[in-house]
Amino acid sequence: MEELTERLLSTTRKKLFRSKPVYEPRRTPSDEELSSVESQHDIQFPPDLRYWLLNAGFGEFRDEILIDPCWFNVIGEGDAKGHFIFAQDGLGNFYSFSAGGESIFFHSRRTREWTEVAKSFQQFLEELEQRDFEVCDWAMALDLQPCER
Repeated sequence: MEELTERLLSTTRKKLFRSKPVYEPRRTPSDEELSSVESQHDIQFPPDLRYWLLNAGFGEFRDEILIDPCWFNVIGEGDAKGHFIFAQDGLGNFYSFSAGGESIFFHSRRTREWTEVAKSFQQFLEELEQRDFEVCDWAMALDLQPCER
């Protein structure tokens, strides 16, 4: 996870007149802050996501997906009950992990559908990197399953 984090934090994309980082960190939380969130919501961050937050911080991938505490929320009902939302993409879709699990899930904003997109946050980042950080294109290509809400 360390190598992947360093690589993603140093990756840039050419813009018209300059280069821009692929990930733009906004603020790095402390270990105590993350522990407080875990205690408050009765969840545990998956190890890879916790590592990312402590080393890369909250931030945004190419204006397409925002990892920020403003999205932190536990889903209280339906098939995804107990999932913890930690990010939102540019189309308004949410990303979560299950209580006690490491898999990352996609939740459609428009329909009552969802799917697992990665077995871990590291795998999620690797897939994102392979897809050139085009989160919205990835979201549109997913094979979604019905989800009771």
